[in-house]
Amino acid sequence: MSNINIISVKKVLEGLNVNIGTFKDGSIVISLSTPKDIIPVVERLNKELDVKHASMITGIDLGDKIELIYHLWSDKLNKYILVRVKVEESKPNIPSLTKIIPGITLYEREVHDLLGVNFEGHPKLERLVLPDDWPENLYPLRKNVTLEEIRKKYFKPVSEEVD
Repeated sequence: MSNINIISVKKVLEGLNVNIGTFKDGSIVISLSTPKDIIPVVERLNKELDVKHASMITGIDLGDKIELIYHLWSDKLNKYILVRVKVEESKPNIPSLTKIIPGITLYEREVHDLLGVNFEGHPKLERLVLPDDWPENLYPLRKNVTLEEIRKKYFKPVSEEVD
């Protein structure tokens, strides 16, 4: 991992409340202190480091918080930049990045579907993975949701009668 890449990212994000580090594979990791910081960070990355593509958003239920990891590609640095941020599980709101990276729309919809994160300002935040008749507020990747709860709320009991 080149120190020049870290220095470039630190310079681009100067003045913002972020922590910057690296993984062993050379990916740059930016940790945000609050969800509202996502817009200014990604706007600067987009403008200065040619970050225009997201390959995924990883969502992890930590109990009282949900951590989101945005996997963003920088054409200028020729490497991934991961942006980590936590949202409150009880109020999982974060601004949508669709105005900066339009291709992120499906990833935001997927995370909304499975973890219940509300991407504020998303143009069409609706079901992507789960069926249309899936119960509201039942997010299958949350730790507090059990298989038994999913069976009870979604699946109809199988009739034991055979014709």
